[in-house]
Amino acid sequence: MVRELYLDRLGSPEHYVTPDRPDPADALVRYCGRLLQLLLWSSSLRTGLTQEEARETAEAIVGRTVHPELVQGLLGVRAPIAEQPSKTALATDVDLDRIAATVRQLLPGKPACS
Repeated sequence: MVRELYLDRLGSPEHYVTPDRPDPADALVRYCGRLLQLLLWSSSLRTGLTQEEARETAEAIVGRTVHPELVQGLLGVRAPIAEQPSKTALATDVDLDRIAATVRQLLPGKPACS
């Protein structure tokens, strides 16, 4: 289901290079925009924070956890995950302890398992 919702719709950065738009940087811009569009389309997270607290916390969490790894992967600094992502490989594929530490730091009263 995730594949149909995201991966098939998203493609990869090279899918955004077209004869009328051959610039790889432009393709990366449109790929990132499409990724954000898809995440905003179906994402719904309720934390009980005020709107302002939620906005600031979301920016900090994504900025410290998702953004660096994603950009490193897009630029070839971080090796991509070769196998199709699975729940059982999650802890192997990403650093959950680092993410949990960030969440605990930003939401000290909320539980975050590691």
